[in-house]
Amino acid sequence: MIGPALYLLIGFGVLLILRYLPQLELSVWAWWLLFVFGVLAPAVVVALWEYGVWAGDIYQLTDERIIDIARLPLGLRETRRESELDRIQDIDVDIPNLLARFFNVGDVQIKTGAAGSDLTFLGVSDPYSIQLDIWHRLAMLRRKKDQRQRSQRDQEMLAWFKGYDNLPPK
Repeated sequence: MIGPALYLLIGFGVLLILRYLPQLELSVWAWWLLFVFGVLAPAVVVALWEYGVWAGDIYQLTDERIIDIARLPLGLRETRRESELDRIQDIDVDIPNLLARFFNVGDVQIKTGAAGSDLTFLGVSDPYSIQLDIWHRLAMLRRKKDQRQRSQRDQEMLAWFKGYDNLPPK
């Protein structure tokens, strides 16, 4: 929202400067119309667009996948990127400045090791808890995977022992 806010402030300042130039003789209503349609309306439209772009960034974390959906307002475009949790190699948090630290906002960068499949969650609230949540889900997934492998090995061993018991005696 910095762009629309700066445009609003600069536009208002320019109108104030122009208001006191002796060459421009406009009525109060003309100045108000110039302000509303030349400064305020464009700033509001751009701010609404920026909010729509921000609100269209959706990050989902399931038990086995991590999903990044980016939608433009008015349904203009949607992109979806996914990665399996067990491909995650590293998760970094980047809080770019003091203002972001004050508001606890930052970027979460997820490295998967596969070319072109790294994910970055931009401008998320409480990025360290998101990082921790992803690590917890990854640990749970790995525990389940190990448990399944252990259970499968146990079943194989049981089948081997049954096969051994069924061998004819020598």
